[in-house]
Amino acid sequence: AAIGQALEPIAERSKKVTVIVPDAAVRVLLLDFDTLPAKPADVLPILRFRLKKLVHFDVDDAAISWQVLPKKSEETLVRTVVSVMPADIRAEYEDAVHEAGYEPGAVLSSSLAALAAVTGDDPALLVNRNANCVTTAIVRGPQLLLFRTMELSENGEAGDARLIAELQQTVSVAMAYYEDTLNSTAHTIYSVGPGGASELDRLLALPGVRVRDLIPSRETGGTATASATTGMLAPVVGALAS
Repeated sequence: AAIGQALEPIAERSKKVTVIVPDAAVRVLLLDFDTLPAKPADVLPILRFRLKKLVHFDVDDAAISWQVLPKKSEETLVRTVVSVMPADIRAEYEDAVHEAGYEPGAVLSSSLAALAAVTGDDPALLVNRNANCVTTAIVRGPQLLLFRTMELSENGEAGDARLIAELQQTVSVAMAYYEDTLNSTAHTIYSVGPGGASELDRLLALPGVRVRDLIPSRETGGTATASATTGMLAPVVGALAS
């Protein structure tokens, strides 16, 4: 709430705001290329051609953005993170912002925004669970090593056990990737999104693994106060930091 109040005067002055959307509204892919042109205008057709084989919607009028990731001296491929959003979905969010009296600026997926809130160069594994969608991401300093969004079973009484099992499986795959890529074990999982770290910890039930909120809980009278909405601040903090 305090961050939202701090943003409001800024939005009133600039009238342009950053729009954070659910991960399910955007496809984020890590793509490697042998080489890419220097001019951004020449890169876009290459990305559209590649994306046509990877996504199930029309990319000709989709919103596409990309960033070249830093690489080690021995790496030869050009590593990129690419975001693509269907035109109709983007229009829905932008219309909502216009109706609120503001101008949409940058549009970020929830997990991409939250990654900017990670501090330090140590590897970090993030889990963003939102309804029947879960994103796992691994970052090490400026390097994005994994970004994977999966749709889980529809939530409901009959599907609760399956939903939890799919969540556990998705996180297990990310932890295995972490171990294989970094030659170490992830002892900490950073929780992003609604529910909070305690709820995610209960669902994952991983012995020896600490689940904590990416954005630490507030201190009230020397006592940490966690809440189910704490994790929802991570994308906002990340968007402010980026």
